[in-house]
Amino acid sequence: YRNNLVHIFISEAIVACSLFGFDQNNAWQTGVDKQELWEKVGFISHILRNEFVFSKFMKTYEDFNETLEFMIQNKHIQELDANTVTIHPEGENHINYLNSLIWPFIDTYWVTFTFIFSLVPSKVIRESEMYQKIQWFAESLYEDQIISFYESCSQEVIKNAVGTFFSDGIIIKQKFETINDGVK
Repeated sequence: YRNNLVHIFISEAIVACSLFGFDQNNAWQTGVDKQELWEKVGFISHILRNEFVFSKFMKTYEDFNETLEFMIQNKHIQELDANTVTIHPEGENHINYLNSLIWPFIDTYWVTFTFIFSLVPSKVIRESEMYQKIQWFAESLYEDQIISFYESCSQEVIKNAVGTFFSDGIIIKQKFETINDGVK
């Protein structure tokens, strides 16, 4: 599913998806505080760090503001005041396009986390089985129209999500001694 254009729009796409992390009323009408938006942008960027190579990206609040200014100039978002932004009425189609670029990845990470959360507390699963079960779970959610993109069922992205959760300490790997066909 890797779209070759994602790297061109990655900054704006992460801002667009972060806007949708607020309720619809805030994103479209009352506005989203820029500082709160910056926090969500940081969270999504951190989660998706294994999916994209960020050559020039919003590492500082100033970079973030440059991206917002670019989106404001192109009428994707609008400023209500110095600290608040909403989706511009003329920018809806472009915002939807930006969301479609990375939303499948966000859904995959959500599905993976939801599956892992169902293992809590102290349930274990073989790593080799886990990827298949997460993929099956994602496909079930897609068929039930809970997630919108079939690309969210990608085992490659699921493996990246598990790796991210492992490196963040959300899950741990343990070796168990078992006897299977006479082999420890």
